[in-house]
Amino acid sequence: MSDEGTDRPAGVHTALSHLVAEARLYAAGGETERLLDALDTVVTVSRTELPEGPLRERLLFGCSRVEYHADADHEVAAEYLRAMERLVD
Repeated sequence: MSDEGTDRPAGVHTALSHLVAEARLYAAGGETERLLDALDTVVTVSRTELPEGPLRERLLFGCSRVEYHADADHEVAAEYLRAMERLVD
């Protein structure tokens, strides 16, 4: 079964939604190590489970920006993740 209007299986959608939300909570709480672990999983799922296309590219770009800001600016990292949540919800 796939999500309506997308090429991603429902399980992938659920996993990404959960992972991005979890990463945002880690960013907001200043938990950099846990944030980076969750982010690594988002990257892996995006690369292996999503077809090439705009959603995959946006998520991977967002992950790169979150990683860049993870140590120095948790608020910016959390906002990138909030935008990514809207993409997968």
